[in-house]
Amino acid sequence: MNDLKTENLLSIINTTMNYMSKDLIGHCMRVTYNLVCILQDDPRFTYQEVCKIAWTVLYHDIGILEERSVRDLLEEELEIKNGGFSHAEYGCLFVKYFSSFPEYYEIIKFHHSAYREFKDLDIDDKIKDVIVTLKVIDTIDLYNIYKQQLDIGKMKWDAYEVAIAKKVNTYFENKKEMSQKEIENNLACFLKNMILSPIQKYKMLKILAYSFDFKSRVTAVHCTTVVEISSMLAKLFEVDERTYKNICMGALLHDLGKIAIPHHILESTGKLNEEDWAIMKSHVTITEEILNTNVDNDILQIAIRHHETLDGMGYPYGIIGSQLTLPQRIVAVSDIVSALSQERSYKSPLSLDKICSVLNGMCQNNKICPVVLQMFLKNKDKIYKRILHITYETNIMYQKINEDYNDAMRQKV
Repeated sequence: MNDLKTENLLSIINTTMNYMSKDLIGHCMRVTYNLVCILQDDPRFTYQEVCKIAWTVLYHDIGILEERSVRDLLEEELEIKNGGFSHAEYGCLFVKYFSSFPEYYEIIKFHHSAYREFKDLDIDDKIKDVIVTLKVIDTIDLYNIYKQQLDIGKMKWDAYEVAIAKKVNTYFENKKEMSQKEIENNLACFLKNMILSPIQKYKMLKILAYSFDFKSRVTAVHCTTVVEISSMLAKLFEVDERTYKNICMGALLHDLGKIAIPHHILESTGKLNEEDWAIMKSHVTITEEILNTNVDNDILQIAIRHHETLDGMGYPYGIIGSQLTLPQRIVAVSDIVSALSQERSYKSPLSLDKICSVLNGMCQNNKICPVVLQMFLKNKDKIYKRILHITYETNIMYQKINEDYNDAMRQKV
């Protein structure tokens, strides 16, 4: 993870978030950059604080579960339904439980809420200012996307919010026009002097991976179990440290492109038609577009080859077995084991014996690596026990997030 530079991490986050909605391309990056420009001139904030807030705000729309139009977002903002957007309530929980900077989760939680919703809460006054400033910047950007001019007088904002909105308007009036690439470069330049640990970088990528897995209870544990199985197999093969880290990172990122796949396809209870199956398979090439040039090529190839098979009949590129490395084969088998061991919308979880039977059949048909399969079979009880433990822990977290979300929404009614 030390090889992952600030600009590459930013690019991965930005590109992934862009795939959540075609109407919101560049939105998270622009909003974050404009907030940074305002906060860096505020003497109440240290450089480190501004950076932590920036890394947090990049995820301010991570709770959006489905493609949404800017028109819908603007209409809800004007109406302030139930005191705020549900995606803010849901998204803040990813920051609270998975982020490197969970202390700032309330910035996400309230970024579409009326000031009255949080003014009496035990939140630092300067953070309350950040929340309202983010809300205004976010709203202005949504209006700009829709080619509309924000009229502060039409917003249901109180005097405190209007005062901050006027300051933000002054900033935009004096701000020079920039391309999206200039904004991304300038933000990376600002953030690069804050050294992130490998664990902090990993957590930032983990938020992205979990954001689509946690769309549903039946997919919530997939990424976690793929990483765990891959990690265990890599250790059993006694790969070197760099290869081990590459395997774990490739496993974490292997389904990143699913963030662009519609929920009804991911959760289909029946066989997908030809069109939907093509969309589902596109998650691999989307993953490639997100990661390409941003991660080491070994990690990239591990991530995008998990659906390739030894006989060359896999996707997306039909690569044959002689071109598939051991790390790629490990993650491919781990992905299959995870899928077979978990409940899906179209099936129940399989027993260990049934999983082994399916894997043996795939090996006989020249689909998966016999060497990796034998290592799995030799250690199947230990690996399966770990799968069950990880499944239990992740389901507890999934339930916790949904309980927190439902509790928060009930309080708004």
